[in-house]
Amino acid sequence: MAQLLRLYDGEIAWNDHVFGEFRRQLEARGVNAVTVVIADHGEEFGEHGRFGHLSLYREVLDIPFLIHLPGQTEGRRVDAPVQQADIVPTLVDLAGGKIAEEVDGLSLVPLLRGSRRRFAGADSRPVVSVSLLGLRRVTRAEVYGCSAIRKRCGPSGPGRRPSR
Repeated sequence: MAQLLRLYDGEIAWNDHVFGEFRRQLEARGVNAVTVVIADHGEEFGEHGRFGHLSLYREVLDIPFLIHLPGQTEGRRVDAPVQQADIVPTLVDLAGGKIAEEVDGLSLVPLLRGSRRRFAGADSRPVVSVSLLGLRRVTRAEVYGCSAIRKRCGPSGPGRRPSR
């Protein structure tokens, strides 16, 4: 187990190094763009008798999600639940565009500007997991309470929202 964790930590360190080089190259070229860094999933290392990322436990769902805005000099940590589906509406909002109604997710711009007002009720947004095991949809309370982990949704496909 210790060797596995060292290898995982090494992978994270390597990605951090490469991303740092990427940022240095952007700065050297005078590019000051919105930067989003996000993982697709976390990993379990035996916490629930499993290894990998095919469950809906915190170790798999809680992922790094970083947004850096042009000119931003200070970081901010938010405790509001956000998700990968929030990337597109956030970038569209930052670009001054109109977010299409059929787009899943919420714009995180209010959070980036220090407000939580528009995120009231975001805790009740469903968690959607798509994997080789199929589509699963549960609430955050069910996930973090470790019940209903195997609950499945109806059929869904590209361009179709899962039934709510």
